[in-house]
Amino acid sequence: MLGLAKAGRSEFATIFASFSEGGNCQAFLREVHGAGFIGIELRHDTPRFLGATNEIQTLIKSHAIDVLVCHGYKAGLLGWWSARRAGIPVMA
Repeated sequence: MLGLAKAGRSEFATIFASFSEGGNCQAFLREVHGAGFIGIELRHDTPRFLGATNEIQTLIKSHAIDVLVCHGYKAGLLGWWSARRAGIPVMA
């Protein structure tokens, strides 16, 4: 994911959002920040799926996101639902 973001840096703005996974996302977010990108730890995680989709949808709107790219089954499912509600395309 970071490699793709770095390759498109001159053409696209990239923001990373990660489920907390009990704090396990911190190492990844440190790499994201170290590479000069915005990294956000989502407050809602399993089993708070409705809260997570609302949080993702809020990020989509507040950052004017045009396309949501998801990695992993949970991100793919919740991201698809959030992007659909926000009216933007999603890739997984």
